[in-house]
Amino acid sequence: MASSLLSKQYLIALLCSIGLRAVFDWNRLKQSLNWPQVFTVIYGFTAAATPILAYIVFNLHDYTYHESPYMGRFLQAVRGHPSPNDISYYVTQLWRLFFSVPGPRLFLGDVLPIPLPYYFFLLPGIVLALLKKRFEIVLLGTIPVVAAFISGGGVIEHRLLLAIPFWIILMSFSFAGVLNLNMRSGFEGLCLGSSMIHCCVFCEEKRVGFS
Repeated sequence: MASSLLSKQYLIALLCSIGLRAVFDWNRLKQSLNWPQVFTVIYGFTAAATPILAYIVFNLHDYTYHESPYMGRFLQAVRGHPSPNDISYYVTQLWRLFFSVPGPRLFLGDVLPIPLPYYFFLLPGIVLALLKKRFEIVLLGTIPVVAAFISGGGVIEHRLLLAIPFWIILMSFSFAGVLNLNMRSGFEGLCLGSSMIHCCVFCEEKRVGFS
């Protein structure tokens, strides 16, 4: 129970996406809102979550056994704790996690979690997903990164397991945006999209060859 990281991140992302959609897309949400279905979902979630909620209430210390030390050290760093456990340590660890070889990774120490050329698709994909109000996909791809940042520590890439599939989905927003450009023919868009993919593969092969 204390190490159910993926389920916690998933629930946090879904709950936050509901709040964001209610704030930024309320008009459309209100038009398509079906209250019986909403109450059915709430009832189902409550019934399914009652056992784990009861466990948390009566075993809070055990449930937060892993997270409490991380959160305590991080809050101390936010309050201005001196080096080495200051906020710059967390920033450095996150930078090394994504851009350093070798880095603070247990299973992928010699390989970057995201090949550098893929950022050309991932970052625009995040923007496009936000514009399309797909908050749940953005949150599922970023909350694990926040969790890795807060935890710090020696090896932290296991906290990114939930995010990896959603990074691919976010990159697909960029590919879809390229293929939907107003070109003279669909064949040109297909050629451009395939050339971008080949460019990423080529850059990654060159990077592995030099490393």
